Amino acid sequence: MPCCSPFLDVARPPRDCRSIGSRRVPVTVAGPCGRCNETVRIGLYARLMTVQILGLLRAGAGPRAAASRQGEEVGRRGEIGRRRDPGRWGGARQGRRGVAVLLTCVSAVGLAGCAPAGLRIDATSVGTSTAATTPTTTPTSAPTASATSATSATATPPLPSVRTLDARATILADSGVPAELREPIATRCAGCGLDTTAYADVTGDGREEAIYAISDGNAVAGTLVYTMTASGPRRVFAHVGHQGWVEAVSGALRLTRQMYSTDDPRCCPTGPPEVSTYTWNGQAFALTRRTGGGVGFSPYDPKDRVIL
Repeated sequence: MPCCSPFLDVARPPRDCRSIGSRRVPVTVAGPCGRCNETVRIGLYARLMTVQILGLLRAGAGPRAAASRQGEEVGRRGEIGRRRDPGRWGGARQGRRGVAVLLTCVSAVGLAGCAPAGLRIDATSVGTSTAATTPTTTPTSAPTASATSATSATATPPLPSVRTLDARATILADSGVPAELREPIATRCAGCGLDTTAYADVTGDGREEAIYAISDGNAVAGTLVYTMTASGPRRVFAHVGHQGWVEAVSGALRLTRQMYSTDDPRCCPTGPPEVSTYTWNGQAFALTRRTGGGVGFSPYDPKDRVIL
């Protein structure tokens, strides 16, 4: 019967030797249906029938096997069943068909419901819902301003270039500068001060170092080399002495001195020049090679020295 009928006929398979009967289950109209624009509420008996049929299927009989086992008994009492209710039962064939139809209807109702509004069973909505099958996406929050500012605050700022240094102020602030090189800078005598300034990477860190040659008014009196660190400029090399000069060669410092014998005048050294190479070892400069010079020859200044 259509589901909008006030009663729903549910066939009940025989459990004993009694004749096949039927139970009429009252239903109420709850909403639109797919076929008759009505939605029914199935009563408790229909649910019990569903459990009983599923029990037969789990036992391995299946709908056809269950109908076959019942067919023999129905055949023996077919006449009685037809005489009692010929319109509803037509023998074993209609019994099997009733079981299959009921199983199909109950399965369809349990899976999809009767209508979009949902089938109501015992006042519980079992309608279809797309929320269960729609994957939820957790929104990815954008970085907050506070997190960005915190990251920026903890990032190490880039070091300034040594080209931004005030050479005179840097040298005077360095208490370790020898007096022979500090005095020409501090007194500002005629011809005193910076003679030349060069920039080159001699520590291998990809950043330039400043090479200051200092004149005392007569000639170059020495050379200072500074690098930039997080705490400020740092002196990493110093040479004190006339008739010598420092230059950057192949990422290292090369010091060339004029060598004099005892009677040589300042203008005319007779000894071969002494060339010393200093290479950065990660912490300081170290002497790695020396050529030239010889016995009986020395730099022009008796106090000529290198400070590392």
